[in-house]
Amino acid sequence: ARSRGLSWVLASKTAAEEVELRALNHGAEQYMSLDSSSSLHKARIDKLVSDRRRFVSMERDARVDGMTQIANRREFQFRLEQDWQRVLDRQQGSISLLLIDLDHFKPYNDNYGHLAGDACLKRAASVFKSSLKRSSDLVARYGGEEFAVLVLDVSQDQAMQIAERLRSALQEDAIEHQASPVNDFVTASIGVARIECGGQSSVSDLIKLADDGLYAAKGSGRNQVQAPPM
Repeated sequence: ARSRGLSWVLASKTAAEEVELRALNHGAEQYMSLDSSSSLHKARIDKLVSDRRRFVSMERDARVDGMTQIANRREFQFRLEQDWQRVLDRQQGSISLLLIDLDHFKPYNDNYGHLAGDACLKRAASVFKSSLKRSSDLVARYGGEEFAVLVLDVSQDQAMQIAERLRSALQEDAIEHQASPVNDFVTASIGVARIECGGQSSVSDLIKLADDGLYAAKGSGRNQVQAPPM
């Protein structure tokens, strides 16, 4: 059985088939007779550990963006739905979503090359992750040069402040961008939205609202934070 990342093995003096079947049906990863040799026990345990490590590695790879080593879009969607369900179950709380787009990233790739573009994405991901202060906050690669940040139980003003901190941190990191009409360094436009328990909103509404805020930030000159227009 895999409970909290653990596996368990049943060892018994009884070698009866029904005992082994009962153990396996109740979630044992392995059944071993105590009459077996210690070398056989060790071989089985070693294989179990090796299989478990491979499983954990594959599970992690399925949730992490290979380039930036932050959560991928699949993990973002899972966390968004999971966190919103928790809010509904508690009958209190809120979720804020920050959608982030690196400004004029195509000209960056055209000017510096795709390897430099990949390095820029990695650096931006690192900046955003290090700028978040709570372990419950999630930054994910949303797609291309877009990132998403989930923040629980803060006000709209606080969510805007967090977004501004991320925007400012990226600009202060001073990644050169001579092809940008906005700034000499890489900048970001950020849309911020928030939904709370008790309303009629859904996670789809949250994404749409954050996207509207991002569109407003781009339309207003980029390198800024915007909430969706009312």
